[in-house]
Amino acid sequence: MSKKLIKWDLISLFNIRMIICTICMSILVSSYLGIKIKLKTSNLLDYLTVLFAGPSINENVLLNFLVWFFPLIIFTYWIFNFLYCEWDIHYKYTILRCNSVSKWILSKVCTFVIYSFLYLSIFYIVSFIIGIILGYNFSADSNLKYFYMNASIDTNMYIIHLLNMLMILLSLILIALISFFFSYILKKNIYGYLVVCLIYAEPYFLKDSSNKIRLLFPAENSIFARHSVLDYYLSKDLWTGYLYILLSMLIIVYILNVFMKNFDLD
Repeated sequence: MSKKLIKWDLISLFNIRMIICTICMSILVSSYLGIKIKLKTSNLLDYLTVLFAGPSINENVLLNFLVWFFPLIIFTYWIFNFLYCEWDIHYKYTILRCNSVSKWILSKVCTFVIYSFLYLSIFYIVSFIIGIILGYNFSADSNLKYFYMNASIDTNMYIIHLLNMLMILLSLILIALISFFFSYILKKNIYGYLVVCLIYAEPYFLKDSSNKIRLLFPAENSIFARHSVLDYYLSKDLWTGYLYILLSMLIIVYILNVFMKNFDLD
């Protein structure tokens, strides 16, 4: 049943409207950034790193922040759209068919993992194509030091890029689980969506690197550029960010299991 449920969930999530919306969003965001930084670098990895790494701690331009924020709220919108239908129609039937709340939650986690990978893949492929169209290439000299503060940044560009993409993938899964939690607590689709959007808008407002409160927020730990691997003025190690995301996932799944064990299906 769980495999069939995952398949049904993915069919519901990964529909033609979602694909078209994701492609349009990817074209808009990647084209804006690609044109904006073209005079600073022609290196394809530079372009992809700046596109996916998120806003640095001293970022003050709203449009630059939206390059990171806009894909997240589009992703979150489709998650909540799916969850709204789930709570409104399907969940009682599917939980009963699974014979276990834990199995039902696990199937949703699997769905979110696969969907996050597919969403990121579309975004990445479209952005890569836009980069090629705009004239970016691998042979051009890297100028990533212009965008970030780490003096040793050019030594492991491919590793940095892979770590960046891994953090984004894990961050998308975390957003999906946070959305799952708030959709369960608040029930009303729009309220939960607004709460998640507000949580992930935090980096635009907390820009003081000495403010330790910001390190408690999921968005802060999900932004690759807010770690010392790209900015040596920051003390936050990259592995701390990964640990925060993974622990947050486990905690949310555990809390959902506890809450829903006592959930009345009548």
